[in-house]
Amino acid sequence: MSSFGLRQKSFDWVELTMVLAGQESGHNSLINQPLRLKPVFHERVWGGHRLLTDSSIPIGEAWVVYEECLIDGGNWHGRTLGEVAELAGADLLGESAVRKTGNRFPLLVKLLHSCDWLSVQVHPDDDQAVRHEGVGHFGKTEAWHIMEADEDAQVIYGLNGSWSRADLERLANVGEFERALNFQPVKAGDTLFTPAGCVHAIGPGLFIYEVQQTSDITYRLYDWNRPASDGRALHLEKGLDVISGCQGSSAAVAQERSAVRRLVAECEFFTLETLDPAGRALSPSTENRSFHALTATRGEATLLVNGSNTSLSELDSVVIPASAGEYRLEPKTGFAGLLARVP
Repeated sequence: MSSFGLRQKSFDWVELTMVLAGQESGHNSLINQPLRLKPVFHERVWGGHRLLTDSSIPIGEAWVVYEECLIDGGNWHGRTLGEVAELAGADLLGESAVRKTGNRFPLLVKLLHSCDWLSVQVHPDDDQAVRHEGVGHFGKTEAWHIMEADEDAQVIYGLNGSWSRADLERLANVGEFERALNFQPVKAGDTLFTPAGCVHAIGPGLFIYEVQQTSDITYRLYDWNRPASDGRALHLEKGLDVISGCQGSSAAVAQERSAVRRLVAECEFFTLETLDPAGRALSPSTENRSFHALTATRGEATLLVNGSNTSLSELDSVVIPASAGEYRLEPKTGFAGLLARVP
């Protein structure tokens, strides 16, 4: 299990003084331009080659909006998103985010390609994360948007009935935990909201966008009887402590393809919208409340923010600072995207 605790600041105070002096003198252009991010790739036993086609190892995850992502180009080139958040505060994050997590970047966006079942897992909420892992840790509520799916693709979403802790522990110990799991078919265009406490897993044949709290606390309950290893340990006691019900009888929400901008997931930590403008320009606004994390899921577009032009290709991600205000997204044929922010 890995987790995000209190991060160490790696910028120096000379630079901080220079940046703040520039802001005080009115030169705030350093933080009203979009930040293009370099993804961080992770090898996974269940991964494939959709995310990094020239890799000889199975890549399961690309962390595309993440506090340790390096910024590619512009005034902040080579810095991490987390460093800029520490320096810029509400100018980057927005007041909504700062109220929740201070100057820490509050969300993590991943792309996942699965060629086998992920482990069956559960995540704690904020209070449980502090109790189990210590002060400075956050819980993990997340949402998945299915970008591509094989015809028979499935996920696990919750349990298939009322099971006691003793029953679940017994099933786990004899390698039969799947008897308690709810298997749910999914298709491209579905969105699933997975709150902390919901038992879940992603099946093979899926390409998924995931947005979540800034946390990677994962308690594995069952790993399909794969050989145990240091990197894939089970966390049965902690996992059983945090299991709760999933919201609703079904998490899948079929998308209306005609919707230009559609809200598909909303909770206290994030909102997620699909963008499908069919060639028409959009003019969103951050309203100075929250950054916008924009990922191109299909096609290409041009992003116009305070006089700057940024080209977006498929699977590119940028963060638009909260201080940017209104901006313009000019899609080319076939463009679609996902937009995450803090409510």
